[in-house]
Amino acid sequence: MLGIFSTGAAFGIQTVAQRFTSASHAAVIVSAESVFGAIGAAIFLGERLSPVGAVGAAVVFGSITLLSLTTDKSEISKPAVAD
Repeated sequence: MLGIFSTGAAFGIQTVAQRFTSASHAAVIVSAESVFGAIGAAIFLGERLSPVGAVGAAVVFGSITLLSLTTDKSEISKPAVAD
């Protein structure tokens, strides 16, 4: 029951919040879900993260951070052009 409620609440909030941001920002934020899920499991459930898992989380989080800092802001609002 808790899983259904928390998943439903998370996707509901995500759906509402995506109306106020660009698609590229939403994609970057959603891709961080696995990192925050692992961190939440470690904090709230006491699960241990293996060294390989920690490196993977760091790579994903670093990639997301690098992408968000280096994205050309002028390209964000332009629609894709069909070939």
